[in-house]
Amino acid sequence: MAVDPHYSVADFLENIERLQVPACDTISSTGRCFVPISKLRNCLTSSRIKGLLKDFDLPPNKWEVIRTRYLLVFATLCSFLEGASITHFIQYDYFADDQLPFTQPGNWPHSCKHLFDKFVKAQWKFCPRRFDQHGLHDTRIGFDRILPFTSRTPLKRGPCSSTYRVDIHPDYDSLHQVDDRAGNHTHTYVIKTCHEDDYTNHFNEVRVYELLRGKQGISNNLAKFYGSWRHDGKCHMLLEYVGGGTLNTYFQTTRPPETLEDLMIFWKNFLDLVKPVARLHELPRRDKDEQFLQMIHHDIKLDNILVSEPLDSNPYNVSFKLVDFGLTTLEKKPKRGKEVKSRDSQGTQMYSAPEYLRDDKFVENSVFSAFPSKDIWSLGCVYSEAIVWSDSGWIGLYQYRCRRREATNRIVEFNNSPYSGCFHNGKGDVLDEVRNTHLDIGHGKPQIDHITSDMIELVNQMLEPKHEERLNAMDVERRSRQAWKAANKLLTDTYQHPHPFDTPPRREPPQLPPEIIAKRASEVNISQPLPPVSTSDEDVITPLPEPSVVSGHLSSSGTHSRSVLVPQPSLFAEYYATNGLSPTNISDVIGWLSSNKYARRKLFTTSQHTTTLNGLENLPRLANRDQIFLIDNSSTMDQRQIWKEVRKVLEALSNIVSNSDKTSVYFTCSPREAHSKRPEVLLKIFDGVQPAGRSNPKVKIAQILGPYHPDSVNGLRRKRRSRLCQWLSRKKQKSGVSIYVLTDGVWEDEEDEFCGVHEPIRVLVDKYINDGLPVEVDVHFIRFGDDERGVERLERLSAGHHELGIPKGIVDTEPNTGNVWKMLFGPSSPAQDIDKECLAARSMHQRTASQPSHYRDGTPRPLPICKAPPCAMNPIHPKDRATLIHTEGRIRL
Repeated sequence: MAVDPHYSVADFLENIERLQVPACDTISSTGRCFVPISKLRNCLTSSRIKGLLKDFDLPPNKWEVIRTRYLLVFATLCSFLEGASITHFIQYDYFADDQLPFTQPGNWPHSCKHLFDKFVKAQWKFCPRRFDQHGLHDTRIGFDRILPFTSRTPLKRGPCSSTYRVDIHPDYDSLHQVDDRAGNHTHTYVIKTCHEDDYTNHFNEVRVYELLRGKQGISNNLAKFYGSWRHDGKCHMLLEYVGGGTLNTYFQTTRPPETLEDLMIFWKNFLDLVKPVARLHELPRRDKDEQFLQMIHHDIKLDNILVSEPLDSNPYNVSFKLVDFGLTTLEKKPKRGKEVKSRDSQGTQMYSAPEYLRDDKFVENSVFSAFPSKDIWSLGCVYSEAIVWSDSGWIGLYQYRCRRREATNRIVEFNNSPYSGCFHNGKGDVLDEVRNTHLDIGHGKPQIDHITSDMIELVNQMLEPKHEERLNAMDVERRSRQAWKAANKLLTDTYQHPHPFDTPPRREPPQLPPEIIAKRASEVNISQPLPPVSTSDEDVITPLPEPSVVSGHLSSSGTHSRSVLVPQPSLFAEYYATNGLSPTNISDVIGWLSSNKYARRKLFTTSQHTTTLNGLENLPRLANRDQIFLIDNSSTMDQRQIWKEVRKVLEALSNIVSNSDKTSVYFTCSPREAHSKRPEVLLKIFDGVQPAGRSNPKVKIAQILGPYHPDSVNGLRRKRRSRLCQWLSRKKQKSGVSIYVLTDGVWEDEEDEFCGVHEPIRVLVDKYINDGLPVEVDVHFIRFGDDERGVERLERLSAGHHELGIPKGIVDTEPNTGNVWKMLFGPSSPAQDIDKECLAARSMHQRTASQPSHYRDGTPRPLPICKAPPCAMNPIHPKDRATLIHTEGRIRL
């Protein structure tokens, strides 16, 4: 190969000066530079190496070994004009380039020791530190070693640590980080730096990253950790650069999802945040198979969650990564599922749990014990803000924070403190502003949004005031995954069936057989006075201290009493027998649904080729009634078999009444609710709720009955609905509401035997009767379990109408193993409807029995005639109710 006779040492020195790159490391202010190896190879070609050897009076045949193994050593010698000494170095393997830098002169040849100091000083610009996968284990890097950072941008400065974005020169980056968007290698990283005096937090964070490194299923939700080192009196760690900024920045700069598909993509990625938390809380030890490590993050918040750049054009197709493990504590625990105490490391107060409140100086300096549930509360706060952002965007999230801040500032201890804007009130309870915001969002979502209500329910369980009642991280992960899958399936089904709100045409309600109407008319003897009200055990009249608004009259003793009319059991039996309503249990219905692929479509079918349940032809009488299921999900229902039976009952009854005007599900201990004609939607909501806490159905029953009050507009609830739902809705004439309470009867109230459940029912019934309206409300309790107190309470609630002031037939009880038709028609059977109308007549008779048959001037009072006999299918119209008046102690129909 030809020699370049024109390339001299002076040319080499000039090129080296031009090829140098400034190093942006921690001591870059000294103006240190380095020469990238790729540029040096391009500069020192074979011909130029021969030219330099000739310039140093050396034979050119050594160029190949120099270029292959001793290029950096030769360049270093040339930089201080000692290139001729290369002949001594190429004799030894330990003087090759891969042995740089040289720091000890012990093995140097005697003839070259005088060059050692000059060589050590000149070598640094040619051998900066290389970053690879296995060379950064809290390594101590010398002060003179150059770190090949070509740029450094501050990201965050704190009192204890600072974070920088850096670019490593490609020649010295062997970490092989891949850009997820382009699939190319990237050389941008993050360095977190702290002084050695704050080594404790640095060591904690490094230890956590090393323990979690390589764990399956969480790599997408942790910033990748590449190693740590000490340099220039500081501790450093090298992390993956996450380009989307913090979660708080993401919420500010990104519009909330506007389509259901985008909403589902966002929640699918966002819910993965719990995975690293679950690994932190229970990590198997590598050295022992049966022991685990328990770590608590202590500072989960929006600023400690990073967002990757989108993988495509969709801004919600991102990864959310948990970072900043400086406050993390670590404890050993003997077995899976058992929590152990740890030392509380405080953290950001706004997202801290109520049990770690430090509201004075004495408590602030005290040591608290911490449990993993602390992280669950903080993560629940993050989820809560994500729900608000997904619904109302950054403005809504900002207003949510302002409402919390205003509420907490009204608390003296929290005013303008780090706790301002937190999620609890300092007394162990969740802020009302938080609960109300969740309720408003849940009620304002269209029915087709199946994910938001699930997330609200999940967050409510994560924000339980008592730490032992909160979900653990694995439960949060499991329930969130199930909720997303169920919502995604329902969304898919919705697009496959673009008209989910359409219902088949309803048939006219069946009429009672004429013979039963005739028999009923014959039993009501219009030529005989009404018999006195029975005082037997079954129909005793209990004096009340206040007048009755149902049918009160002044007795001879001067006290008001309630009077009721007892339905005749023979009429029940004859009606069920006549209409073919033979006893059918839940298992029969489930079996029928399983054996008939299109069972729901056959509910109102009478084809001879269709196998139907006996009695289904009578279901159209429930078609214009709202069907509401209130499920008791208190802790007393938390038995696997009971909760499983509750689901079976809900599945069976919701399928049977699926063609009703409206079907809803509520829970006593949860704000979740669902309104859909599709049983799978109701079951999906049910599957996302678990029994927890104590409850009293009184509050929920009052809430459910509120929209059916006669004073409300059309007795219907007004909700915000999407334009699609408004367009698809139809105004129908309601014929009432049936409420099915699935409970064990074990409620929370020691002062009232019935726990006040009867009060909202009685008030509503009284209002209907006082306004001259037919009673259109039925409440049926479906009993589970065999708790003696619960059984007795429900039986007395059903039979104790005289004590509660509720007409018999409004409330009824049936065990979950009983007759399905009794569950559906028990409280609203035709016999009961007749009795409700007769109740109005009886009440009117009692109110007018004391009036004379003639006016004072001797003119007889008129006797209007009712247009038709009252029955279930022909209820008394309010205008006709006035015709049922007395005449000489008799009733004319």
